Amino acid sequence: MIVRFGLSLQEQIFPLWEEGIDYSCGPQQLIEFLEEQLGIGYPDNKAFLRVEQYRQLLALYLEKNKEAFFAASFSADPLATAQALLDRRDELYLSSWDFAIRTQMPSRLRTLAELERLLQRQEEIQLAPAFAERFRQVFSYIEKGRKQPISKLLLQEAEALWPPYWQRFFELMKQEDVVIENLDQPQPLANKQLGQLQARLLGQEIPKANTEKADGSILVLKAESEAYAAAYLAKLFAQMPNLKPLCLLSNKNRALDNALVQEGLPSFGVESASLARPSLQILKLISSFLWQPLNPYRLLEFLSLPNIPLHKGLAVKLAESISAKPGLFSALWFRKKEEFVQDMKAQIERAGPRIAKKLEAELAQAEKDYSFWFERRRYDSRQLLPVRELVEIFDYLRLWALKLVDEQKKQLDKIDKKLNKSDLEEAKEQQLERQREEVLAAQKPILRLYEQAGRLLLLLQSLAKKEQGVGYLQLERLVKQVNQAVAIPFRPSELGHAPFVYEPAAIVGDSPQLLWWNFVDPQRNIGFERWYKQERAYLEKRAIELETLSQINLRNIWQRIRPILYCREQLILVLPHKVEGREQHPHPLWGDMQALFGDLLDSFSIQLEEAKSSSYFQQYFELAQEEKLRPSPLKSPSPYIRLGQQEGGAGLLSERKNESFSSLDKLFYYPYQWVFRYLIGLNKSSILQVSSENRLKGNLSHVLFERLFDLMVEEPKTWSKTELETWIDKTLPTIIEREGAVLLMYGKEADRISFINKMKFSAWTLISAIQRNGWSVKASEMAVEGELCGQKIKGIADLVLYRERNGQAETAVLDLKWKGKSFYRQSLQNNDDLQLVVYAKFLSEQEEQWAHSGYYIISEGIILSRNNQAFAEAEAVSPEIDAVQQQSKTWQEMENTYLWRMQQLQEGEVELRNEHTQSALEEILESEGLLDLLEMRQASAKYDIYRVLVQPMA
Repeated sequence: MIVRFGLSLQEQIFPLWEEGIDYSCGPQQLIEFLEEQLGIGYPDNKAFLRVEQYRQLLALYLEKNKEAFFAASFSADPLATAQALLDRRDELYLSSWDFAIRTQMPSRLRTLAELERLLQRQEEIQLAPAFAERFRQVFSYIEKGRKQPISKLLLQEAEALWPPYWQRFFELMKQEDVVIENLDQPQPLANKQLGQLQARLLGQEIPKANTEKADGSILVLKAESEAYAAAYLAKLFAQMPNLKPLCLLSNKNRALDNALVQEGLPSFGVESASLARPSLQILKLISSFLWQPLNPYRLLEFLSLPNIPLHKGLAVKLAESISAKPGLFSALWFRKKEEFVQDMKAQIERAGPRIAKKLEAELAQAEKDYSFWFERRRYDSRQLLPVRELVEIFDYLRLWALKLVDEQKKQLDKIDKKLNKSDLEEAKEQQLERQREEVLAAQKPILRLYEQAGRLLLLLQSLAKKEQGVGYLQLERLVKQVNQAVAIPFRPSELGHAPFVYEPAAIVGDSPQLLWWNFVDPQRNIGFERWYKQERAYLEKRAIELETLSQINLRNIWQRIRPILYCREQLILVLPHKVEGREQHPHPLWGDMQALFGDLLDSFSIQLEEAKSSSYFQQYFELAQEEKLRPSPLKSPSPYIRLGQQEGGAGLLSERKNESFSSLDKLFYYPYQWVFRYLIGLNKSSILQVSSENRLKGNLSHVLFERLFDLMVEEPKTWSKTELETWIDKTLPTIIEREGAVLLMYGKEADRISFINKMKFSAWTLISAIQRNGWSVKASEMAVEGELCGQKIKGIADLVLYRERNGQAETAVLDLKWKGKSFYRQSLQNNDDLQLVVYAKFLSEQEEQWAHSGYYIISEGIILSRNNQAFAEAEAVSPEIDAVQQQSKTWQEMENTYLWRMQQLQEGEVELRNEHTQSALEEILESEGLLDLLEMRQASAKYDIYRVLVQPMA
């Protein structure tokens, strides 16, 4: 049996088949093949346990050797230290060191030998077998004379370039009469510039070739980005069906494959391996349920995933709660949960018996899952977590994944039964095939999740019994150990695609034409020297040879030149300036090309954005023709959408039953927003994300003040500063935990303390002002109703106060704002405080006496009002103006504006006010002679979600 063997032959190779070769493989595949042929039982795949097992061994060793060289590193990061030492141990084991303890041996080697002896003597820790142990076992079986079928090994890399333990293996195979041969070295081309480059890379005499101009054997395609290069090459491939070079797809970059598919060409079927698969995110997110304080970002990410062990409808509702109020068990949380339950019950009532039974089971499972994940004990993240808790949640996850896989298998069985029908139409068959591919693609990451959850359970069960629990960072490391990327092809490999490989050394035969996709620096990190000189010298005296960095570097250089050596006619190098948005350095071989060709290299190179002007390029490719598009300038934007007259206002553009202040504001200033939002029902989709800092603190402060004001209504009394601060210390932590858990996260302590102190200051500033000015709290979050031109208006006032002065009852309303002192001061100065005017009007005790009104800026502890009649401490914006008279004037303008807007709408006109139409609208207003209206805003609306709908309109 003849086997072609190489360090990079584990995936795609070229050519796929070659006469006289029975099998091509990489190191892992060869060991598995020999295990099977030698009758060695394939070990259970438990290599993932090794790092944890070695960590336990190191901990056991440190109990009696507290000054070991790795003690400090182990204290900082036990698992990383275990990984580093295990790698060194495996390297020594592969090299057949006996781990014998001798006098005058280097201290680190002595420690590793003592660790190995400890591993052999105790029974609790048994290191799971991995490549090192399996290699040694195969080596031992062959050494003892066990027969194997290989008669010849053809080595892709030269024998001297292999790691020392493989060189020992080759010597053993020679003793067993196995022929060891290196693959034939390709020779440089004659009389070609490509041949000159090949000779230089091989260190041979450089043959003669054209030195005045490019001969076409080397093409360098430059582009600003790999996306542009991919699109251009795909177009060339589409125009030239016979253009099918061998493609070297470095780093499995999918840009070229995507572009080919866009042009209708066969896909390579490049797999994309990523840890960012939604199903794999679950494994690292579910531990969030066990820790206190809660991490709302991770919880929201969990709830937003497409497949989780929780009903999707319930997950969406809870995610909405977390997004608005980041914490567990707020009032909004329970309201959202109840909404889900009521929605499910409504569906059950409407459904037939069979569907109703299924929905009832779904609801019961949703309640069970909710209880499991949310109604559980959580542990301080600074303490250890009991292993039993981890075992419980990961086993729950494993069983859920298994159930999902079973459901997907049933779907596949149904599809297969339909595909086996003989009378199936072609279109229906293609549809079923696509469905089958989609189910298989969805099943693969779920299967991996099932496997990884099972592995994590084994890992947790392997923890030493004497260990009390698992810490936060240790758990993150354990999950990382088993959490592996899943490679999924977005499209299957399609018939007719060009040949391709992923690794330079996976090319083992001649190729007429080679396209090196992304000829950029691979940036391989070969690490640092593991061993000291005295350690190497000690081992070499005992015939133990370890690989050096210079040997690794020589092998890397040898591998990277393979594609160029095997190219026999034309080498095409694609050199983008940016890949995935990041600037790139050229491949290390670019320096050899510059040294060899000098200025002539410029004649090889073509900038794809300017390719049409290159006669050199046109000799080899049918260039895509560019077509210039003539600009089509937009007309001046129209200031109105005209829908035709709506008779009697009974059509689409009619009055609503109720309006709020926010809807009135849109109607007055930007009518199109009012129409789109309230009449048509166009609303932005919800982007689930944790509230920003200002919004979060604003929400928390409103909740705190609401509770304080409610208490002042229930138990009227005069508060002291000490009493108030004591009450805040008792109340605010609970509010933060339920609605602002972000402030409890690591690194937020200073921010949280600052917020609490600010709330104490702000609350006392407001309460003391209320008490000093003789006010009492009437209500907080008070519903306010009234009419504007017969239209019912409803709103919520943050704080309503009352008092009696000079035998006359007075009312005051304050709108609480977290920030925005300058904005709201300007609003009062410009008489633009429409919300306060509405509240003052509706809350006035008598027709001629309006309620006092103002803003309270919480973060700064400042009251803003027109005058100081209600609060002596207030910052009066316009004390010289009669507030009642001004508010009456503003109310009249609001009435006039409302009637004018409704008339426009009844005539089918929706005004589009923005910076593009403002001048035209002002001219119309002047020509119509409209007076006593609210002053219209000049700029476009801020945060306008309808901007893309109205600005292009002509």
